[in-house]
Amino acid sequence: MAMNTATKKAGDGFGAARRRCVARGAALAFAAAAIPGAAGAQTAVRVLNPLLMVQDQAAIASIQQMNTQFNANLVAQTQLVIEALRGHSSQQTANMQRAVQADGTMRETQDNRMVQHAVEGRRINAQLATQGGAVGCNIMTGVIGSTALFATANQARSQLTTLAGDYQFGERPGSSVRNGTRAALEERLSATCREFGTPSMVDDGTCSVAVQPEGISRALNAEPLLGASVLGPDAQRAARVFVANAFVAAPMAPVARSIAGTEEGREIAAARHTAMARNSIAMSAFNDSMAMRVPMPRGVAGGGGETVDRWAEGTASRMLGGQASGNFPDGVSLYAWMDLRARSFYLDPNFQLRVNSQDADQNSKDAVLIQGFQTFLQWHQFQQAERTNVLLSNLLSIMAEEAQSRRVGIAR
Repeated sequence: MAMNTATKKAGDGFGAARRRCVARGAALAFAAAAIPGAAGAQTAVRVLNPLLMVQDQAAIASIQQMNTQFNANLVAQTQLVIEALRGHSSQQTANMQRAVQADGTMRETQDNRMVQHAVEGRRINAQLATQGGAVGCNIMTGVIGSTALFATANQARSQLTTLAGDYQFGERPGSSVRNGTRAALEERLSATCREFGTPSMVDDGTCSVAVQPEGISRALNAEPLLGASVLGPDAQRAARVFVANAFVAAPMAPVARSIAGTEEGREIAAARHTAMARNSIAMSAFNDSMAMRVPMPRGVAGGGGETVDRWAEGTASRMLGGQASGNFPDGVSLYAWMDLRARSFYLDPNFQLRVNSQDADQNSKDAVLIQGFQTFLQWHQFQQAERTNVLLSNLLSIMAEEAQSRRVGIAR
């Protein structure tokens, strides 16, 4: 705007100078024309030309001066415009930077909120699915069922230990071993023949009646016991007789009162105590295996109103090699529960297909369930390793005692 004003002023000055020059030249020419004749005309020409030249030079000088001033003003105004544009560009750049920063902050906040929303949504969906879904029932059934299963196994273990102690050491009044080692051996043979006698035992005169068909007596064979996941009533009786046959070869009768205070009687009592302690270690490992196979009472409730028996039947029926029903006619034991847990993830075709079709939340829950069961198995393996260490240390003690006895015999 300032540049336009200067240009306008310069144009106005240039026009005024021309008008003054023309006016003066016209006045001189008019004065010369007033002289009569050709002389007047010549005089007017002579008068007019020098004046016009002088006026033209003044006008040119004035125009040059105005052009110079105009150019200077134009340069100044141009520089002002350039500086103004430069300042405007810097300000616009700064404004754009602040706008970009603000937009980035808003986008980051929005992303964080979206991530938090997705995480909370998945957590809520997982909780709802766990409470009402099949895996939720599976988890609750397993937890509640395992509590009852462990209680049953502990009770069975205690009963087996008590029975073995009664037979071997006569801890219960009326035990056969209180009448001597021969009486205890006779009781064991009678128990074997009464419930698990075989034709071969009848042939050799050990038993009078064959109760079991051809084959090794179940009271003398560990395979039917260790190979089964659940022990029914007959198998439990066989396990009790098997313990007596396998771990109590020669029951030790209590020391007679007549010699209990003598040196010989004290030695017999000490040897009897050592045998009791060592046999308890051996029987503990086997009793633990048998107790895990004792079924718990039927009808124990699990998750979602489902009993552990129905859960076990349904899981076994879906596994490769399982029957449609009747997989656990004697009930579910702790060993059977662990067997189903360990094999169902791999041998259940429905589970294998579901892994490929279900969403990530369900797969994550299944993975957590598998990992939790693996942790349980690792703890159980630690317990078994502990029992193994005790057994090995007992064997080393027996070997050391035998080696010492041989050295004493050589020294004598």
